[in-house]
Amino acid sequence: MQDEILKRIEKWEHLYKIIGDRTTVAYLDLLNSMRSDYELVKDIDNCIKYCLEIEDIVTNKKTVPFNNKTSDILLASYDSRARCGDFRAYCIALEWNRPIDKQFFLPRRRILEKHGLVQAFQDLSDDKLDFLCLNLPRRIGKSTISLFFLTFRAGLFPDLAILGNGHSTSLTQSFYNEVMNIITGEEYRYFEIFPGLRLAKNS
Repeated sequence: MQDEILKRIEKWEHLYKIIGDRTTVAYLDLLNSMRSDYELVKDIDNCIKYCLEIEDIVTNKKTVPFNNKTSDILLASYDSRARCGDFRAYCIALEWNRPIDKQFFLPRRRILEKHGLVQAFQDLSDDKLDFLCLNLPRRIGKSTISLFFLTFRAGLFPDLAILGNGHSTSLTQSFYNEVMNIITGEEYRYFEIFPGLRLAKNS
């Protein structure tokens, strides 16, 4: 199986080098195949490389029409990057099916990034930080993005313990309810991002 994937990758890389027009849906298909196969062989660097090129073409250069197919390819790219450990991509992919007026992350993305929250959580996940303390005004989204982060880490490391707490029983219960909603709620895509997982039990 692994040998077959590596042979496919060799073919994709050859096509990638010789292809002329890089503004077509066919080229996007090629990048998507490379993204998928590199993820299968756990080559994280190359997987992310082609994910970023997909996202640049669809969201920045906009050289291909945005339709169901290109939307699916873009979403698959965010899913792959999330599984590779990218917290920002996870936040986008998680709420993909929610109406924009009900989403948490994208409407607040600019302010969250302005205050450095997204990068701070990424640094925490990448073990560049041992401890992260947030001190920001109310309604910025500290609690919700923290709960997103807990579920993100749970998806990446399902066999490890992850602890969340609050200053009161009612607050801790609300955190627990929201975590369970993120993982099991139909409006989120948790098990699409982490398809190999299942909820064994809850308490």
